[in-house]
Amino acid sequence: MLRVGPVLLALSAMLPYVMAAAVVRELNGAEALQIATQRQRRLVVLMYDGECAVVKAFQPWLFALAQMVPNLPITRVDVSRQSGMLKSVFQLAKTPQVKAIMRDNPKGEKVINYKGPMEFEALLEWLQAVYKEVPHKLSEFGVEPPEAPEGSGKRGRAGSSGDPMGHLPESVRGFATTMVRENRLQRKLAEQGGVRLDAYNAKVTRRYQEILRSEETTLDDKYAIQEANRRARDEVHEEILAQAPEHIRDEVMGDVRMGDIAESQKEKKR
Repeated sequence: MLRVGPVLLALSAMLPYVMAAAVVRELNGAEALQIATQRQRRLVVLMYDGECAVVKAFQPWLFALAQMVPNLPITRVDVSRQSGMLKSVFQLAKTPQVKAIMRDNPKGEKVINYKGPMEFEALLEWLQAVYKEVPHKLSEFGVEPPEAPEGSGKRGRAGSSGDPMGHLPESVRGFATTMVRENRLQRKLAEQGGVRLDAYNAKVTRRYQEILRSEETTLDDKYAIQEANRRARDEVHEEILAQAPEHIRDEVMGDVRMGDIAESQKEKKR
């Protein structure tokens, strides 16, 4: 049962505004969770089983928690999908469960389970500890998914046999990487409103024109035009992300795989 404390009472009147502003991302399965954990240094995931009444009742407060710890990405995933694959991988004896996945922690400490009740104030205190990377009485290390075998291609280095990106020419790989990160950044800017996205596009256009003028590039030099476009976007990315929260930088600048390129192309066609 959800217990109401003073912090929760104060927030209750704000819930319509909190739910509009906060983002709790719904992951659609094991691969989406894997990609998210590769991109984020710290990620919190609420694992639930289908139509869970507890999770449904707690949903407004989950949005409120996301608003109160905005630099800590909070996600949800239905572990009943894909024949219960995630249940098996994480050895879930019961649901719902809240876990923090810490990408850069040593093996054995990458998954931190929340062992407290589904109560707003207890969970908020735990989330703050996760963000600060400090121990908490409601934390315990959990089961970690098995690592992908060497050469599986899930996260290979450029040029390695397990990474299809490594077989692309350097110029093509560089441009593809820029455009995937561009797509990620534009999504984030769009979430914050059209004005930010318009300002970003205008800045890229100005930088692109500056590069063309400074290098006296002619419009019939297709390679130079493409390279100027790539450089302009990379430079503006760096300027914007230098001021962005850490979790946004991680998500935008995370590793790029062949699947990311295909997904980027799909979004452009929508």
